[in-house]
Amino acid sequence: GRGFANFVSVESVVEDGRVEHAGISTRTPFRWPFRETGYCTPCAMSDELQAQVLELAGAAAHALGANIGCLHTEIKLTDEGPVVVEVNGRPGGGMSEMLERASGFSILRTALRLAVGDRVGLRGLVPCSRVGYLLYVFPDEDYDWIDSVEGLEALRALSGVEDLVLVRGPGQRIDWREGSEAHVFHYEGTTADHDELRRLIATTAQLVRIEGHND
Repeated sequence: GRGFANFVSVESVVEDGRVEHAGISTRTPFRWPFRETGYCTPCAMSDELQAQVLELAGAAAHALGANIGCLHTEIKLTDEGPVVVEVNGRPGGGMSEMLERASGFSILRTALRLAVGDRVGLRGLVPCSRVGYLLYVFPDEDYDWIDSVEGLEALRALSGVEDLVLVRGPGQRIDWREGSEAHVFHYEGTTADHDELRRLIATTAQLVRIEGHND
């Protein structure tokens, strides 16, 4: 979808060898080199592409012989079609909280129930009443040191922003080589739809100013 990367992830629940998919998360555009800037769920893909992605995630789970548990499968959308990047035998980082915000369904709770022998009985994608998101914010330039971060209180006050964490404040070092973890702050919450999320991302760029310097 417009404003999102050609990269998604699927949260799956495997019970007695039967694979069901709880949700698909899409990503905001990557920052060079391969730094993730955020996620949201549900995805903004067409029904046709969504079906291809779910079929591939299921095939990957069966190929690995998964019998029980939760899987986090990352999939690249290429010109030749969806391609598996990796399959993780665990819920995706941040995905459970995001999906729960959007739908009330917890992947983490589901994984724990499976581990103690509870029956889950998931049947298809979990309906979402809102879009859940988690976004990482970097400086416009790759500084070595952060000097100031302005506008966080204004951002925190916006509708749909439920939690905001400053990771690197003034006087702290930042290194792009640390990848996605080297962000200045992250925030999460829900929006009514993908258009509202796009507007929130644009507003963030206007409200927040990050200054720094290099060695």
